[in-house]
Amino acid sequence: MPAGEGCRVALGRGRARRWRWTAALLVLAAWLLASACTAPASVAPDPTPVRPPPTRPALDGEPAASARLLSTERQPPTVTAPTATPAPQVAPGSDLTLDEFFVHVPPSTDGQLQVLVALHGMEGNGPAFARPLIARADREGWLLVAPTFEYGDWQDPAQLIREECSGFIPRLYAFLNELPGRTGLDLAPRVVIFGASRGAQLAHRFALVYPERTRALALMAGGVWTLPQREVVTDGQRSVLPYPFGAGDLRERFGRELNEGALRRVLFWVGVGANDNDPREVPRQWDPLLGNNRLARAQAFVRRLGELGARAQLTVFPGVGHTLTDEMRAQALDFLATTDS
Repeated sequence: MPAGEGCRVALGRGRARRWRWTAALLVLAAWLLASACTAPASVAPDPTPVRPPPTRPALDGEPAASARLLSTERQPPTVTAPTATPAPQVAPGSDLTLDEFFVHVPPSTDGQLQVLVALHGMEGNGPAFARPLIARADREGWLLVAPTFEYGDWQDPAQLIREECSGFIPRLYAFLNELPGRTGLDLAPRVVIFGASRGAQLAHRFALVYPERTRALALMAGGVWTLPQREVVTDGQRSVLPYPFGAGDLRERFGRELNEGALRRVLFWVGVGANDNDPREVPRQWDPLLGNNRLARAQAFVRRLGELGARAQLTVFPGVGHTLTDEMRAQALDFLATTDS
């Protein structure tokens, strides 16, 4: 083969090898490019732990819940301290004025206390009527409650209705319900009541309306009484006996009927002077039902309670008119002290 021809052949072969390498490189590049587009790149895990964002306090006006949502950390549980038994809010042996009520706390407030309600007569007031009762109340461990009520004309039935049905009786009931919360004391739910003259009237009417809240009554020298009956028979005709003569319309007046069963569980003591028998001192409207003086009316009231099945006793004080003596007061408190709680 000629020398020139051999050189051309060698050059042709070199070019062919270079083209083959170039083609191979192009194929490899195309394969790598296709792999990068179809398979995700492998990323090595970061050894640094992920830290939650710090918790910030709630801003003014922002709910606390929104601040807690900014943190993935668990909040510590809320610990509630045990509730202790509340201590009495009043000092033993103290005197209080709560609205129109004078309240005397006995020297010891341990255990459940009996409440003694003391109801004054005309022209009286709670603190003055209660003062002679404090020593005995302390000995018995009674909480003494004595309101001051501005009585109107007790001889006018319409006046009694106005001031008792929407005033004195519901007010006394409401105050007794409030008293445990206002003093922090453990008080017996059924009260004992001592009332004289106009106070005796109010006391027994409270028991007629709320017998379940009344344990015992000591009633001294009442001028008029409300009979524990709904009807009366006159000349063979039966008719409703309305308040304040009877209990025929208690529902209209107080929103509740006469509860005769509960009334039979109330203990009654009625005291009156033997000389408290002047017809001029009492109103005439009650004469057909009770008699024409305080002595006769006390006897009639006790008799009617007995007919109902209630436990009632009468004490007549010889030589005494319309007054309240130390002996009368002492016997009234003796009765209340000996009744079962």
